[in-house]
Formats: sequence, structure tokens, C-alpha cells
Amino acid sequence: MYGRKYENKTNVVCIITAITIMEKTKGKKKKVTDKLSLEQKRALLSILKGENTLICGPAGTGKSTIVRFAKNIIKKKWPNKSIYVTASTGIAAINIGGMTIHAYGGVGIARGNKHDLVRKVRSNPPAAERWKHTDVLILDEISMISCDLFEKLDHVARKIRKVDKPFGDIQLVLLGDFCQLIPIINEPRDDKKMFCFESDIWKTCDLNVINLNEIFRQIDNEYKCILNRIRLGEHTDADIIKIKDRISYNLPNDSSIIRLHPTNKQVKATNMQELDKIDDDPKVYAARFTGDSNLQQDLRFQFRTCGRDMITLKAGARVMLTVNVDIENGLCNGSLGYVQGFANTGDPVVIFDNGQKRTLGKHVWDLERKVNTSSLKGKVSPFDMIELIKDREDRKKRGEDNNPKGRFLVKKASAEQVPLILAWSTSIHKSQGLTFDKAIVSLDRCFSEHQVYVALSRIRTLDGLYITSDFGTNKIRVHPKVKAWHP
Repeated sequence: MYGRKYENKTNVVCIITAITIMEKTKGKKKKVTDKLSLEQKRALLSILKGENTLICGPAGTGKSTIVRFAKNIIKKKWPNKSIYVTASTGIAAINIGGMTIHAYGGVGIARGNKHDLVRKVRSNPPAAERWKHTDVLILDEISMISCDLFEKLDHVARKIRKVDKPFGDIQLVLLGDFCQLIPIINEPRDDKKMFCFESDIWKTCDLNVINLNEIFRQIDNEYKCILNRIRLGEHTDADIIKIKDRISYNLPNDSSIIRLHPTNKQVKATNMQELDKIDDDPKVYAARFTGDSNLQQDLRFQFRTCGRDMITLKAGARVMLTVNVDIENGLCNGSLGYVQGFANTGDPVVIFDNGQKRTLGKHVWDLERKVNTSSLKGKVSPFDMIELIKDREDRKKRGEDNNPKGRFLVKKASAEQVPLILAWSTSIHKSQGLTFDKAIVSLDRCFSEHQVYVALSRIRTLDGLYITSDFGTNKIRVHPKVKAWHP
């Protein structure tokens, strides 16, 4: 039986104000929780109390920030807890330093019925071990998880863990905004259920729902209010007039301004067209994968689906940073710049729009999973044995019990790749979670509910928004099920 492992939570209510984790900022120490809003602290407290938690709210309210804080705090205070950070898409998983829920769960594209998936996971020992020994499962971009997938994951968790409770009694931390991108449905259900919140399983998860309302992305209060109304389908004629005032038939001739398109076909065409204009030899960067072979497969899949397994650059190419490099100096995920050239090492030298210049070597993305040594049943590879011996020696130095029963072996895999992508254009879908000072947005071909809101909410100010052409107001759509459910 693999039930939830509760610790003594005495005085956990005080954990937010008494947190001991500190960070150094310019030589000074301060509480990391000082950076959080009151709503974010409430969400963090819910997670640390062991509650199943749903954190939702508009774009730019700092939902993913909570993931980082929660993961770090739990690792420090409860080092034996096994946490997995996952997301519904590859790009979201990379952005939060995790893996896709499909890779974590060993379900692939989740075709077939729930019984087929249980058999599939049982034949995949690494995935089965993840399910068995997970204490906390963090799932970002929950809006894109369909009702069908949610129920299949729940069934797999119950059967693999042998615990007949929601998700086998794993603590769930779900994040997202159902007013943003919706699930892609390949096989419609007879009961027409689409969203995970429609599932009967959802209702049994006893989720503590926390809405984040303080928006950090937009600094223009008028624009914030317009976006909030568009998000809920409550926009006024005045709001539409304000947005359509940003239609520009003479778009700025400035390649530094990113273009957001509804379809990948438009994005690829724009980026390749602009890259071909540069009369220079291309440099091709292939991602390099190392470590545990099973985790390598997960990483390869994520990078391939995001188009980051092979990256082609030229001097003069418009690029976007895909990791946080130096937040204090404005170099974070989504920062834009140009490739100035290449260092002797072959690494790209980028001048960012804020004036910062960096030579960017390959960044390392890590995936980890814990394996309970008691589950290895004597089948330990030479590499694993070295790690176990090292762990035993470290514990001996600290005066801890060296009995291997219940100890965890940490498996790791890494991907190395330049943390850049071509960025004359990106899709509205892939821009979810990113922030831009300026953007040229194509809305006339938007085909999905909430797509217009996702596009508009990427930009900090109304003055930074340029719309390519007129669009019908029928493109601004909120799914009726989301509107009816919205907490």
C-alpha cells in the first residue's frame, strides 16, 4: 500500500511567517516569502499543510512562482518526501523545470482505455516506481488536461499504488487558468464531458481552491480591467473599441517586436523567412542527453515536441531566452535579443533588448526521480551501487542510520542545449506563460476559445500591442462550461 505519508504538521500554520529558508541578495539575507503576495502565501500554506490544492487566476498572477517556492521548501523541511513537478505540455514542463504528465505517468499519448494504460504502466518499471513513491504531484497548465485524461491518470494511480482514493492518496497541487487554452480532444466522449472539472473524480479530490487576483504582468490598470472582462466574456463595446484602436495597417518595421500567430504553420513560415534573409552561415546546435536512460527518453520527447532538439542560429537572428539567467538584470525566460556573433567556443553571443550582453553556453535541464532501494530487490546496476555507497557514507558522516530499508536512490538525467529559440514569431499557444513589452498579434485566424485572451494578456501595456488586421468580435469566446464553473 502506498498511502499519503503525513508528517506532524504541528504549528504548520506559522510556517509562512517562521520559514527558515533564506537567500542571499547582494550580500544580504532575507526571507524568500517576503517576495510573495498574501494570496500566494495562502496558496503556499495550503500546499505545506498537505492539502490538495487548486491554484487558479488570471494570466500574470504568479502561479508558477508558487511551484518554485513550494518545491524548495518541501525539499528542505521534508527531504524524504518525493515531489514531482509536471505540466500538460512540453514547453510548460521545461519552463517550470519538470516533465510532462504523460512522461511522468508512463501513459504516452494516453490512447486506449484505462485498463490498457494500467497494463502499459505496469510494463514500464520506472513509471510504476514514480507512481508508487510520489508524495506530492504538481501539475501545471491544468486547463489543458481533459476530463478523459484526468480520469485515466486517477485510475492508473489507484491501481499502481493499490490505494482506492483519488490519485492513490497522492497530494495534488494543480495550477492553471481554465479561461486560457483548453484541452485538445481527440476522442469525444459519449457524455460530452471535456474539462477535468466536469469529472466525478474531480469532485472527490477535496481541492482547496485558491484564486490569485493580484496581476503582476500588466502595469496599465485600464488594460488590466479590459483583459479581466475579456477573460470572462464580459467585455463592453468600449473595451472592443479600445482594443481595435491598436489595429495598425502600417505595422512598425521593427524586427525586434515579436509576432504572435494562432497556428504553428504561420510561426514556422515567419521564422524561416526571416532567417533566410540573413546572408551568413548557420550554426546548428544539437541537444545532448546524459544520465538514466529512461529519463533520457522523457527529456528527448519533451525537447523534440518543443522543437528544441535541434536549434539553428545565425549572426543577426532574433532570439528568445528560454531560461532565467539573471533576473536582477532582466534576463529571464522570454527575454528577447539578437545574436551578435559566436565566441571561439562556438557559443552564441547575444545582445538583449535591455542592453545586457551575454555569451550563452549550453544550459543544463535536469530531471530527477527517487527510487526506494527496497523496491530494487537486489537488482542494482554498478552505477546505482556507487550512488548507494556514497549515500551510505554521507549518512554515516552525519551520524544517521545506515539501514538501507526505506532509503531513496536518486536517478538523474540531463539535457544540454543553448537556451535560445528563434523569436521573430511564436505561437499564441507557446506564448502562454510568457511576457512581452511589445508584440504584433494576429487575431483574425484565432480558432479556439480563450485564444484571443491568451494573446492579449502576454503584453504589459496597451501601448505595446499591435494588431495586424481587423477581427470579428466572435473571435473573443469563453467556453460556456468554463463560465458556468468559474469559482
